[in-house]
Amino acid sequence: MKKCKQKYPVGTQFRKRGKAEKTRCYTVVDFHRITNLKGDEISCTHIAEHEYMGQVLRGAVPQSTLDLYFTNKSNEGDGCWFIPKKKKK
Repeated sequence: MKKCKQKYPVGTQFRKRGKAEKTRCYTVVDFHRITNLKGDEISCTHIAEHEYMGQVLRGAVPQSTLDLYFTNKSNEGDGCWFIPKKKKK
């Protein structure tokens, strides 16, 4: 049984890798945990959205995609690097 932890908060902005994806700025809007009937967590994924031709599109993004973007320090100046600060309780 693995435990999923939300590493990137809602509001985090990033870009995906790839030729067509470099121009789109994605924003994390939700975090989904998928469990089975026993209550074991099967998988976890972030939900991100971006705008394309005037429409807002949403899709599932694995955490590894976000990790790749934020570990590459050359992405910091691309205008889409944003991680919101956590609120203090």
